[in-house]
Amino acid sequence: MIFNMYMLSSKQCFLLSSYGLFALNMQSSLGLVIGLDRLYNVSYPTKYSLLPNSAYITLIMFCVLFSLVITLSGFTFSSGSPDIQFVLN
Repeated sequence: MIFNMYMLSSKQCFLLSSYGLFALNMQSSLGLVIGLDRLYNVSYPTKYSLLPNSAYITLIMFCVLFSLVITLSGFTFSSGSPDIQFVLN
């Protein structure tokens, strides 16, 4: 309707929704890292206070890399031939 697009290929549909898929993957991986951080804090409180900031930066970079790999692999495996009807409700 807006751009006069009613039929999209799978790759176009994936590209339009890729930011949401990336955010979903990022949310999942950050939730896991936060949960593990809290478990480490409760299990080893004295070691936790000595944990350097670089460990957190490394874990966040791991989350970003994980989200990018999962999102890009979804794009790689999406087929471009069949058209999907794009309906706005």
